[in-house]
Amino acid sequence: MSRRIYLMLVLLIALSASVVAQARYCLSYEDFKNDKWVTLDDSVTVTLENTGGLGDLSFKTGDKDMDKLLKKEVRFIVYNDVLFVNNRKLKGKGVSLGKNYTQAFRYGKDSVCVVGSRSVKGGKVALYFAGNLAANLLLVPLTGTSVIVAPTKEAKPVCYLMTSDKRKLSMITDDYMEQLLADKSLSESLYKYKNEEKKKRETADVILKYLSDLNLLKPY
Repeated sequence: MSRRIYLMLVLLIALSASVVAQARYCLSYEDFKNDKWVTLDDSVTVTLENTGGLGDLSFKTGDKDMDKLLKKEVRFIVYNDVLFVNNRKLKGKGVSLGKNYTQAFRYGKDSVCVVGSRSVKGGKVALYFAGNLAANLLLVPLTGTSVIVAPTKEAKPVCYLMTSDKRKLSMITDDYMEQLLADKSLSESLYKYKNEEKKKRETADVILKYLSDLNLLKPY
């Protein structure tokens, strides 16, 4: 995958409105791990909506009970062949990851890579995904789908790992990447990674580039 990051001033119009598609969901990480998906009936129309800006994606069906389930009980949704994670009650680096959905990827066999942002000032984490309609977006092409990251003075896009149903996620750090690339067969990748600008090694665009090159990421 190319290292080039493409500047986008405005996201596709389709993302600014509801887009109709069928979906399937899991209630927990264990269900995700064991591929126990529930497919919504064809009679149920699911729409993806941006309800408030930064990473604030929600799914609506028009059915009160189903909408409540999607908001409060469901952990994962596959929608248009893209994986979304419900951030409700999830935490990373000591801060809440939000209350709505954000895009993610299957990492390796069973884990989930969630791209979020670590606040420079230690404030709230802001997540930047397909729901972010603000200007100055950066698009990272990846395995047939995309992640949106928006670098600001307040936030640094980073990656988190989900490996269980625990609510606290671990951030993919510089040390983690060096250990991942420590195998002799990956010496060239490790060399390149160590030559990245140090302050950027933990940013989402760099992390995703190497994980993608290792074929560790899948859309869902």
